[in-house]
Amino acid sequence: MNRLQDQGRVYACECTRRDTASLALPLDGGCPGKCRRAKLAFQAGENALRIQTPEAPLVFWDRIKGWTERSLHSLSGDFILYRRDKIYAYHLATVVDDQQLGITHVVRGEDLLDSTPQQIFLQQALGYEPPSYSHTPLMISPDGRKLSKSDGAPPVDRHQGGRIIQYLLQNIGLPPPKSLEGAASHELVAWAILSWNIDILKDSKALVVSDNTIPA
Repeated sequence: MNRLQDQGRVYACECTRRDTASLALPLDGGCPGKCRRAKLAFQAGENALRIQTPEAPLVFWDRIKGWTERSLHSLSGDFILYRRDKIYAYHLATVVDDQQLGITHVVRGEDLLDSTPQQIFLQQALGYEPPSYSHTPLMISPDGRKLSKSDGAPPVDRHQGGRIIQYLLQNIGLPPPKSLEGAASHELVAWAILSWNIDILKDSKALVVSDNTIPA
């Protein structure tokens, strides 16, 4: 945090969610700009800390999506680094944690693709080498929602692991050979590791699953 403050990019913000709820702002409730100009004194517990983001778009390479361009100004505006409740915000915590753990590759669902520009922006500002990013297609319900516990998606049946893995491999474009039909999950995973090529995901779309259930 001190490094970012020394760069003159961080400012105190007194806006609350209620203040920004009715404004045409990015999804995280970015500050409309008045606090950036006000040069408020930071008081822990009384206001938050935000970082100034550039208007120029950020371009980054994703191993599945290819070259990707996003505008931080449009995505999040000046996003929060340190919250009013004295907790470091997600993006800064993730960036520092990944750096300290020596993370070199990040593989996650494409629903988090729009979080990547904020994190790369912070990595660059802190002098960190960004990891390699890969954002995978999702499993979604017919109405477009990602399958998740919060939406009632059930856990995978551990007794049907082989069938489920075979179904997933087929649907991402890596169908197992006939000799592995009905094989155990560990056999399918071992084959998939040896046969894997991330390029197969470049043309893969979200997998639509009805009733939160893998078809039989």
